[in-house]
Order: sequence, then C-alpha cells, then structure tokens
Amino acid sequence: MDISTSEILKKITNFEEDTQQWRRMNEMYEYYIGKHAVPTGQKKEGRPDNHLYTNFAKNIVTNTVGYFMGTPVTYKVDDEAFSEKIQEITDYSDDAFVNTQLAEHLSIFGKAAELLYTEANDDGVIPCYAAINPMQLTYDTTGDIKDEITLAIRWYDVIDDDKQVTRHIEVYDDKEVAYFVQPTAKGSISPEIPLGRQAQTEPHYFGAVPIVVYYNNDDRRGDFEDVTSLIDAYNVMQSESVNDYQGFADAIMLVKNMTFDEERAQSLREKNIIEAYDDADVSYLVKQVNDTYVENIKTRIQKDIYMASNTVNMSSEEFAGAVSGAAIQRRMMTFESRVAQTERYFKKGLQRRFMLICNLLNVSARYDYRDIVPVFKRNIPADIAEITTEVTQLDGIVSRHTLLAQIPFVEDVDAEMDQLAKEQEERMQYNVGMFGQDDSILPQDDGDEPIEDKDDGTN
Repeated sequence: MDISTSEILKKITNFEEDTQQWRRMNEMYEYYIGKHAVPTGQKKEGRPDNHLYTNFAKNIVTNTVGYFMGTPVTYKVDDEAFSEKIQEITDYSDDAFVNTQLAEHLSIFGKAAELLYTEANDDGVIPCYAAINPMQLTYDTTGDIKDEITLAIRWYDVIDDDKQVTRHIEVYDDKEVAYFVQPTAKGSISPEIPLGRQAQTEPHYFGAVPIVVYYNNDDRRGDFEDVTSLIDAYNVMQSESVNDYQGFADAIMLVKNMTFDEERAQSLREKNIIEAYDDADVSYLVKQVNDTYVENIKTRIQKDIYMASNTVNMSSEEFAGAVSGAAIQRRMMTFESRVAQTERYFKKGLQRRFMLICNLLNVSARYDYRDIVPVFKRNIPADIAEITTEVTQLDGIVSRHTLLAQIPFVEDVDAEMDQLAKEQEERMQYNVGMFGQDDSILPQDDGDEPIEDKDDGTN
C-alpha cells in the first residue's frame, strides 16, 4: 500500500476541519438529534427567554425510513444454490438492520456508507457488511464517469475510563487493508495490529476497495435539509408564544392614586391583598396577543415543512378515520416520488455490495452479481378487504402469481405458489384415499341439502 502516515493524517485533518461537506453533515446531525438553534434574539435580564423546539427533522427521517425500509428488502435469485448462499450471507450480516441504518443515514446526511469484511465460520470465511458513519470516512475516486473508489480511509474514536481518546484508523485499497492508531488527539499515527488480526496489513480479497457509498438523490442532500429555515421559524413561534405567556404571568401591576413602600409591596406579594382608596385603581399592564393569528402562522409553517420536504404527515386530518387504499396512494404521490428516487440510488449501492461479495466468492465459485434482483416493498397501510375484492374479481383474467403479489402479507410469491400446489396435491390424495376417485368428479353439494342417491329404477 503506497501511502505514508503523514498523507493519511493530512487527508483526515482536511476532511474534518477544512471541508464544507463535514460541516454540513454535522449541522444536519445536530438538527436530527434536536440541537436546534432557536434565534429568539437577545433578551434583557429578567425577561423570559425560552428556547423550545419541535423536532420535525427526526419526524421526517422516521417517516421516510419507516415507509422505505419498514418492509425489508428481499433478493430474488433464480439459481437455487446461489440463492441459498446469498440468503446465508444476508442473514449473517442482518441485512434488514444494515439497510435500515443506511436509509437513516441517507435521510439525515444525503449519503451513507458501508464496509465489507470477512469473518471465520464453519465453512472457512463468510463475507459480511455493516453500515459505517459517513462523517468518519474519506475516499479518493477516479473522477471519471464511473467514479470508482481507489482509496478509502475510515476511523473511529475510543474513549477509555480516564477520558483519553484513542483514534483507530483503517486504510483500504483494492487489495489490502492497513491498520493504524493515533494515541492522542492531533498526535502522530503509527501502525497497529488490532485485536483478532494477524498483521498490520492484510489482504481482503474483495477485488476492489471494500467500501460502498450510497446517495440519497442527485444533489446528495438529506430529506429535511431544504426546510431547516422553516423548522427554525416554527421553533421561534413556539418559543415566543411561551415567552408571552410567561410574561403575562409576570405582568407589571399598575397602581393609580396611591403609593406604598417596599415593605407594603412585600406584604402585598405575601397576602395578595390591596387596601385601596376610593379613587384608587389597580390593574395589570398586559401585552395583547392574537392567539388565533399565531396559531394560524404555526399551522401554515407546519404544512410548508411537510410540503417542501415532500413528506407525509401521518398524524394529519387527511389520514384520520377510514381512508381507502386508493385515497392513501393519491395523498402519498409526492412522498413516493422522493422515496422512489432514493430507491434507484440504493439499488446502485446494492449492486456494488453484491459485486464485491461475488468477487470474494468467485475465488472458488462462479457467480454473477447481476443475477441478484433486489425487491423493494413500501411499508404502507393496506386495505386488505379492498385488495381481496380486486384480486377475486381479476381471478381468471390475470395469472395467480401476479394476483398473489398484490396481497401485502404474501412475502414470497413463489413459496406461496408451491404451498398452494402442495395443499392441492394433499387434498387430491386424501379424496382418492377416502372415495377412490378424484374430488373433481365427485357430486358437489351446495352446503344446504344432503346429497341423496338417485333411484335408477332397480329398487
């Protein structure tokens, strides 16, 4: 591996400190975890200055990931042996969990990344993959139309009981991985042999840099990135509304035609009693607030947040009560369009994942990653009764395989077809054993009247 420790350190430092990309991702992460800047202005000492937030960013991410990955991706492979091998690999890495992590990172940062590695098992080694933090990854690419990754550097920090931070660094090229350690922040780095590894530099056998980078859309932006100003505006309205209420509770008392000293004022606060003269008047100075106007603005901002981010607010009145499946689909069209774009980019990432896996498997086999077809299914509320009616009406017009694919709880259509055929065969064998003939030629009753033998005139 032709890279010096000084070059490694420079690349990490440049990415963390000098790039707009890292600062943008860090800002999006802070929005996601609720560290919002609520610009309510400078308040004088003693005045209410609440900083409240409603975490729309996390709500948008949760809705998107749930809709996109709530139903796990499945993989269709025609070759049975190859299918079993892929199933073993995806099960071992907990594919549904990894894909959900990737989808969450895409929604927050606009990009996600995963690392492929190997672990020992009964058969030797098995390829594995896991999502990694895109804020702790920098890489070089060819820069051409393929934009292939040529070198990747990944790092992570470990904090011990004494609050000392140790940074571990992994450097990947198309043939091997090298490990380094940085004992203190901003210090020099040195080679390391991590626990469980045999050497500081090891081959990985994936045939290319074992890092997969996923993108959320053409602009590589997060799902709430375009509405952060609206989120800030809503939080300002929330904060100022509470400030106004708190100010009302601490309103200034106006006393006319009478005076009292500090001792009498203290007695007033303790007893809540005022002894006033005949022409005296006591009232409060209260700022007039138009609650309806404020609530209308907040409602409009909330709608704009979901509209501008192309996200569905599942708690809105539009989804209250009994809503048909067709109505739900119409209301989710813009949301579906955004998620469909993410799906196209996600498929490209999965292609690279399985290309790398096949590169490793093909050391002793002959597999083609293009034979693996990812199947995505949206996690959307379904009207089973409505779907059942449609499927029943189309029976005999559309193939049974296609009809079964429309039923949400049928996850594997081929397996369901096999089970149907098996049950039909068992039923036929049962009828042959009981009646000595196929049930298709037995007299059929209507469920109401018993079937009687007809008199043929011989009795």
